[in-house]
Amino acid sequence: ALGTGVAQIIVDGYGQTIGLPVVTYAPIASLRRTGEQRPEFAVPEGLQTTVGAEAVTDNSAAVPSAPQRWTVADTNIATYDRRRGTLTARREGSTTLTVRTPSVPAQSWRVRVVNAKFSIVAPPAYLAIGESRQLRAVWVGPDGDTLRSSSAISWRSSSPRSLAVGDSGRISAAETGLATIRAEAGDRYHA
Repeated sequence: ALGTGVAQIIVDGYGQTIGLPVVTYAPIASLRRTGEQRPEFAVPEGLQTTVGAEAVTDNSAAVPSAPQRWTVADTNIATYDRRRGTLTARREGSTTLTVRTPSVPAQSWRVRVVNAKFSIVAPPAYLAIGESRQLRAVWVGPDGDTLRSSSAISWRSSSPRSLAVGDSGRISAAETGLATIRAEAGDRYHA
């Protein structure tokens, strides 16, 4: 390889022409984690989280054309979609997610899929007209630890005229009344 790019080796013979595509890339020094940084983490059952790695050179420049091979030790517990860079938690248990690229040590993550409780953190009981607050919904693992997830949360108000809620979970009191805020993450998690 003389430089980076895509080339083709062409072989002619016996009345046939065969082309073999070849991708050349800069020498890789290491893999840098993207998305989930922790080597061990928990994901609520049925949800997704972002996990990735990029090959980098000695001067930390990304090498996007470097080949990567992703594997999940037990695909009954979790699966990985390389195109989207997401790990999907399928059922309770533990597994390992590993990425390999030529010439450098592999990167691995230990993944625990847990049955988690979904709840809204410290919602206000009262809000004066004109006031607003940011709500946050979290998953709490079996050990009481707060878990992260990249799954989208949808928010609804039972009375949007009294208490409006935005896509990010920000509530605003508009008029006197009573309302219930509902947070949903997929079909499984409601608070």
